[in-house]
Parts: sequence; C-alpha cells; structure tokens
Amino acid sequence: MATNTDDDAANTATPPRLPDRFYGRSGAVYRGSLAGTLVALAYLVVLAVYLATTSVDVIDPSRAGYPLVWFSVGAAALAAATAAGGRGGNTTAVGDVPRWAVGVAMAYVLLLAGVSGLVSFGTTGVGVSVTGALPGWGPIVLADLGVLAVAVVPFQAVGYVVLGVLLAGALAVRSGSLAAGFVGLFSCAGCLLPVVAALGSAVGIPLFEGVGSIRLSTVAFVTATLLLAAVVVRGGGSCRR
Repeated sequence: MATNTDDDAANTATPPRLPDRFYGRSGAVYRGSLAGTLVALAYLVVLAVYLATTSVDVIDPSRAGYPLVWFSVGAAALAAATAAGGRGGNTTAVGDVPRWAVGVAMAYVLLLAGVSGLVSFGTTGVGVSVTGALPGWGPIVLADLGVLAVAVVPFQAVGYVVLGVLLAGALAVRSGSLAAGFVGLFSCAGCLLPVVAALGSAVGIPLFEGVGSIRLSTVAFVTATLLLAAVVVRGGGSCRR
C-alpha cells in the first residue's frame, strides 16, 4: 500500500525537461535554428509535392521563396522566444503572459491586417471563395461578410499572428502592468524598432503588389520578428538605448 509520502512525492515530481542547451540565450539560437530548418524543409517538401501533382505553370519561381522565408523565420523566432523561460534565461516565457498583453497583441494583429488590406470595412455582399495558388500563397480565402471583407493569404496571415505572439511576450518581459509595459516597450529604442518595422511588412497585400513591395514587406517582417524575439530573450532588464 502506497504511503502519503509516496503520493506527495509523485505529485511534486519535477516534469522531464530538455537538456540545458535548449535554454537561455544560447538555447534560443539552438531552438531557433532547429525550428527554422525543420519548417523550411517541411515547406520545401509540400512545395515539391504540389509542383509534382499539379499542372500549374509557375511563371516566377522566386515567389515560392517569400512564404519559405516568412514561415521559417516565424518558426525560428517563436522557438527562440520559448527558450527564455529556462535556466539562465528570463523567467517570463511567451506562453506565460498577462491578459492585457494578449489583448494588446490581438489589437496589433488586427491593425497589421487592416493596414495590409487583409481586413477592410465597407458595404459588401455575402460570400466566400477559395482560390488555389502556390503553397503559402494559397489557398487564398476571400470572404465578404456584409460590412467586412477578409482576404487571407496564408503566409502573411501566419506572419502577423507570429508578430502578435512575440509582441505579447515582449510586453510581458518589459513589465508586469499595462501602463509600465507600454512605457517600458516604447521607451526602448531596441524594442520600438520592431513594432514600427512590422507596420512596414503590412504595406500592401503581397498577392496584388509588385515584386519590390513584396521584398520590402519581407525585409520588414524579418527585421521585426527577429528583433521582437531578441527583446523576449534578453528579458526586461537589458534594454539597449
């Protein structure tokens, strides 16, 4: 018969953890590199299967590179940010943020969607259409919801959600209160830059813009994503002004 001591020991047992190389700042680089590589390989496999099983003519093969960059960089940044909660890192992980930071991040994602044109307001009809395209660019979902129009380009939508998650983590590590979090984030040059840069990634819907605009959006997204991840990994007390 098990004793109470045995039960208490079982209930308080430390859950298994990854090796130390997965935590702290060096762990952020390790996790990020691993996640980015795996997502890039997965995307290339999906792209290869798509090209092998469809008769679509790819006029500009380089267009496949943009979703590859957005997906792999986004995955790398999220994975790196999760290393902040381990030994030698910051005590606030991306998955452990206050509700106010989540609310701010959601509003930020909606702002990016509005600036980019993924979401727009105005009198429309009612209907949903889905159009196929290269993986990452498609399937493109166009929804008219009466007073709201939504255009979902997968890699762009995923990228903005990644930015929102990272912003929530950045706000959380800057401080534990709403007011202090805003002041802490926006008083830090290294923290403010990615927030502004992310707006640059939302200029125009890539699907309907020229190559130059797509490249500019991609550069802005990569800059914003990596810098926000760096804010989370560095933690609240190491802002460089």
